[in-house]
Order: sequence, then C-alpha cells, then structure tokens
Amino acid sequence: MTGSEEMGAGIAEDPVVARRMFASADHILNGVALLCRLNNRDLSEEALKTGLPLVDGKLTLELVPRAMRRAGLQGHVTTATLGEIHKDLLPVLILLEDGSTCAVTDRMEDDFRIIRPELDEHTVTYSHDELAALFGGTVIYAGARDVIDGRADDITVPDQGHWLWRNVRANSTGFTEVGLAAALANLLAVVSALFAMQVYDRVIPNFAFSTLWVLAIGVCVAIVFEAMLRTVRSHLMDKIGRSIDMRISAELFEHVMNVQCAARPRSNGAFINQVREVEAVREFFTSTTIGAISDLPFVLLFLFVMWTIGGPLALVLMIAIPVIIGAGFLAQVPLAKLSKNHHKEASIRNGILIEAVSNPETVKAYQGEAGFQRLWEEYNQLLVKNSIKQRSLGSSLTYLATSVQQLSYVFVIVAGVYLVQAGSISVGALIAASILSSRTIAPLGQLSAIFARWQQMKTSLTGLNKVMQLPVDRPRGRQFVSRPALEGSYEFVETKFTYGKDEATVLDIPKLEIEGGDAVALLGNNGAGKSTILKLMSGLYFPSSGNLNLDGTDIRQIDPSDIRRQIGYFPQEISLFFGTLRSNLSFGLGHVSDEEMLAALEFAGAENLVRRHAKGLDRPIGEGGKGLSGGQRQSVGLARLWLRDPRIVLMDEPTAAMDQATETRVINNMENWLAGRTLIVATHRQPILRLVNKALVMRGGKVTAFGPRDEILNKHTGNKRTRTAPRGDATPQLATPVGTTE
Repeated sequence: MTGSEEMGAGIAEDPVVARRMFASADHILNGVALLCRLNNRDLSEEALKTGLPLVDGKLTLELVPRAMRRAGLQGHVTTATLGEIHKDLLPVLILLEDGSTCAVTDRMEDDFRIIRPELDEHTVTYSHDELAALFGGTVIYAGARDVIDGRADDITVPDQGHWLWRNVRANSTGFTEVGLAAALANLLAVVSALFAMQVYDRVIPNFAFSTLWVLAIGVCVAIVFEAMLRTVRSHLMDKIGRSIDMRISAELFEHVMNVQCAARPRSNGAFINQVREVEAVREFFTSTTIGAISDLPFVLLFLFVMWTIGGPLALVLMIAIPVIIGAGFLAQVPLAKLSKNHHKEASIRNGILIEAVSNPETVKAYQGEAGFQRLWEEYNQLLVKNSIKQRSLGSSLTYLATSVQQLSYVFVIVAGVYLVQAGSISVGALIAASILSSRTIAPLGQLSAIFARWQQMKTSLTGLNKVMQLPVDRPRGRQFVSRPALEGSYEFVETKFTYGKDEATVLDIPKLEIEGGDAVALLGNNGAGKSTILKLMSGLYFPSSGNLNLDGTDIRQIDPSDIRRQIGYFPQEISLFFGTLRSNLSFGLGHVSDEEMLAALEFAGAENLVRRHAKGLDRPIGEGGKGLSGGQRQSVGLARLWLRDPRIVLMDEPTAAMDQATETRVINNMENWLAGRTLIVATHRQPILRLVNKALVMRGGKVTAFGPRDEILNKHTGNKRTRTAPRGDATPQLATPVGTTE
C-alpha cells in the first residue's frame, strides 16, 4: 500500500464520523506520546497533559517541552524544512498542514519512514515530494534529559539546577544584551565629562567657537544615543523580569498542585503565605534591580577614567566607595533578622485572616469576633513595627549613600583646587573629575535598595525552597507503571497510616482483600477510620508503612493519572468552586455537552437546580458552593462523579445531607449505574446498603469484621429477623442503626 493510500485508511469508514473524530482529536498530544514511546519513555497521554494549562482541552506547541519533561525528555520545537532534518536526530515529530502529526523514524536518500498515531502506529514510507506536500514546517525534537538507571550515581545524572536559578539562566541571552547596552550607555556617559574638560581647557582660553559647536553637537549625539540605549535596556529588563516571573510562577504553581496531600502544611494560611513570597522574588528581578546591578561594574570604568584625568582625585572616591559598600554589608545582619521576623508574622496573620474569612457563620454564631480581632491586631502591630524598622534601616543606607556622594563631590573640588594650583591638573580636568565623581557614586546609591531587596528575597526564597522540596505525586525522572484498565481489587498487607510523624496510628490493617467488582459498605462509629481507608484507596494518601496493592500492583507504583482517571472519589465535604454550575460539572473534564450535564443532574436528582433558575447551567456558584444547601452540593458532586464514569467508585457518606425522597431516587439511579463497577462506600444510612453485597466493620482504625452483608449485619446488630437481600434488592430492616458496634 502506498503512503497516500495508507493515509486515508483505517480511521473510519463513514467520512462524517471520520471528520468529527479528526477534528476532536488532540493531534499534538497523540504525537508527543508517540515520540516519547519511540524514545523508550512510555507515558500515557493522560500523564503527559495532567495539570498543564491546556487550551480548549488540547496540548499546544508552547506546552510541548513541559509535557515531554514529564517523560524525562528535553523537547525542542522549531521550524525547519525536510532537508534540514538530520538522520542522527531521528526520531522526530513533524506537524502536517492539516494539523495532524507523524513521527519520522528513518530517512533514506529520498524516502522517509513515518509513523502516524491514528493509524495504529504502522510504519509507512513516503517519498520526499509526497511528505513535503503534507509537511507544515514545524519539527519537535526529543533529547535525553534524565538518566533513569539504578547504576547511575549523582555524577552521571544531569544537574537540573536550583528551580529559581535554572529559570534565571534561561534568560542568559537577555542578560547579555542588557550588559552590552549598559556598557555602551556608560561609555557614552563619559563623553559629557570629556566635553566639559575640552571646553574649559581649549575652547574658553582661545574662544574657539567653531570647536565649541563641533564638541556640542558631538556630545548631544552621544546623549541622544545614551538615552536610546537606556530605553532599550529598560525594555530588555522588563522583558527579562516578565519572563522570569512567568517561568517561576508557572513552575511554583505546578509544583504546589503536584504536592502530595499528606505533605501539605497543616496551616493553609502559612502555606499560602509561603507561596505568595514569590512576589518578593519577582520584585528582586524588576528592571530597577537589574539596571542597578548592570551599572555596578562600570564604577571601575569611571574610576579608571577619573584617575587618568584627575590623578590623585580618584583617591577620594576610593575612600568613599568602601564606606557605602561596608555600611551595606554591616546592615545585612539586622536586615536578615527583620526579614525573617516579617515572614513569620505575615504567615501567622495570613492564617488568622483565612480562618476568620472562611468560617464567618461559625465565628458569628459563637461570638468569636473579639478573639480573632485581638489576634489580628496583635500580629498586625508586630508586623507594622517590623516594617518600620526595615524601612528605617533602608532609608538610613540611602541617606548615607547620598551624603557620601555629596561629600565626595565637595572633597574632589577642594582637593582639585590644590592640584590646579600645583599645576598637576587643569581646570577642565577638575570640572570633568567632579562630574565623574557623581557618575561613579550614583550606582552605589541604589546599592542600599538592592541590599534590602536581597534580604527579603533570601528570606522568601528559604520559604519557597521548603515548598519546592515537598514530596510530589510525580517526582522528576520517576517512571510509573501504566495501568490503563483497572479492575478494582485491593489488598492491604501490614498497612499502617498516620497523618504526621508524631501522630498516633489511625489505620492498622494486617490483612484485607477486596475483589474487583465487589460492592462493600464501610461501617463503624465516628473516628473508626472509614474516611482514612477511602483516602488511601483513592491514591490521595499512601500507607506510612506496609503495602496497599491495587490489581496486584503497589498503588505507589501506578501512574497517578491512571488512578485518578479510573477511580471516582466522593469525599464527605464536597468542594465546589467559584463560577457556574456548568464549570463545576465539567471540572477537570474539558468539554462536556449540555445533554450530558443535564443527564448527570437527572441522575443525581438535582435537575431542579437548572429548571428553577433563570440562568440554567450558567447558574452562579459561590466559593465552596455558597448559595447551595448541603444536599444540593452532594447532588452536584454525584453528578460530577457520574460524568467522570469511573471504573472504581469510592464514596464517603454520599447521601448524608439529602432528604429522604432525593436519597431514594439517587440510590435507585445508582443501582444500575454501579453494575460491573467496584464500589466502596462509607455510610451510616441504611438505604445505602441496597447497593452493596459485602460489609466491613471498623473500630479504632482496625477491621473487626468483613464478609457478606447480611451475615455481618446480623452479627453486629443482634437482629435475627434481618432479611437477607442480595445487591439490588430492598433495604434490609435493621433493629439498630448502621455502624453501631457492641
């Protein structure tokens, strides 16, 4: 079969269906996944895209390097011709005119061997002319980034560098351009001093007006060019600052989203404040700071020129400069202490604010306003005092630099008069030296501000480093086991779990097996460990010791994307986000049709949320689901779960806040939907037991009984008249509430 014939075969026989499939496909993502596999980095498409800022749910060329980084590859997107694709760089991914992709795996003289993701990855041979007619001009190269081999030590593993300085170094070209512009601008700045010297020494004694105008025109041109260079430099510095800001903000937020749930700090306020410290880091790389730093090396240039012109007058500046720099270094110790205190107090104050604002009903109902007000004012007072001390110290350094600059000018003039009298220098040289003295000290005047920003940045960076060192779900260079089709069989082996190093064990399960397709009810008193075991089974938390196997594989080895795509976790507290009902239903799913959303709401007994509101699916939802009752939030959560269509369903009190009629309707709907799925549900509600065929009783974090539903219920309720009802039959009639253990 020829390349052109193969191109149109095997996608879909119906041309309408084929066009729809082609338009909806994420061709770049499919191609990147193929390129990773060709480089022996088998990563699922879900794993490649999870957490990335997709556009319309699809991967863009700008996101390709970030996606490939997850597979341990260095991605590079460029434009090229087919002739420029070197054989030694294969395989590469190329984009075609129709938006699809293909991988070039080999190149002969005039032929290319390619693989297309949508054609079951069969190898097809194309001539140069055939492929050139389809080629869109974009090429994606893949290079090794991480060494994934147990024999490789730290020396052989490529150093990724510090997360901040790596992003700063990415702008090395921009820094070079800034340095070049600064060099030219500072060289031109010397011209004004030389102009003054020539006028006083040569023009005035001879009244050479023609020479005066030539010099004036020359210095005006130099001033104009200096202004242009400084404008260009300012633009470059803004561009660098923006680039660094975007890079570190994106990497920081991606890391925060990837941090393991168990590793997150207990105080949300302190955690948020740590993340917000990126503002101080960004502030350090503003145009003002970069500009001041780029001017500092040219202090030596001005000193050299001044020594050449004024000789001993340069000694005045050689004394003044160490005074300014020394004062700045001496101030680092108190500045560091003040910055640390400011960071600590700001974290506490931020935590107080978030707690008070997040729970207004509780605060008001229990009259807790006074307590929060007192704490707020106490820490705010400490913060204000600390800020005043910081500003006072920074201002003192600035005033010192200004005073030293003025005194230097005075002493240059005074010393210069004696040198003029002695005939060592001319009057013009004295004037030029006085101008250069101000030019030389000026960059040092900004040094105090740089010192203050540096300490703030160091303190902020310490907090950010702690955040960036938190363990993540997907460590860089780690390859997980791909399990695209999970059945839902769980095995606990000597499994223990604690929420912190110094905390008591909240779960202790020596041995437990749950088969795929089982429907199990978790029963027990409050604090028995039901919610904790669900969190472990969902993959959001991992055992502190022992093992938890999912389908025979330790759950820590399975790709997190595979787990979250196939496991539907319904927590006790349903989190809804600011936006609309539509955005909350489609959360994490990309595009979902209105028909699917309405069907999901019907399933969850929440269709009235749309029917009785003028905006329908665009009904506004407040932060945390404000504006909806607890039962309505649970219904929206169930609808969202239904849309995900998981193979494994984990639910924690799914109907606890619903009225009886809604609960009955939801349970009826779930009976058919749960067929063929694995269900683990924690509940105190009797009607839920219709959905299960097994029951597991917990007490104090341990499993006290596990077996067929009716057998366990009869044993733990003492009700001999309990009617056995298989999964799907009527609810058993219990003499005592579910979850009560004797």
